[in-house]
Amino acid sequence: MKEGQALFDNLILLLILSLAIAFIAYNIWGIVDLLRIPPA
Repeated sequence: MKEGQALFDNLILLLILSLAIAFIAYNIWGIVDLLRIPPA
């Protein structure tokens, strides 16, 4: 395995990980925001 290939794989993993964390954080924030609003 070449070093460049490993670095490229790590960059893709970091990108996917950051997207997943952002997605989860956004969903949690949205749910908390909905729960904070009193029901009509």
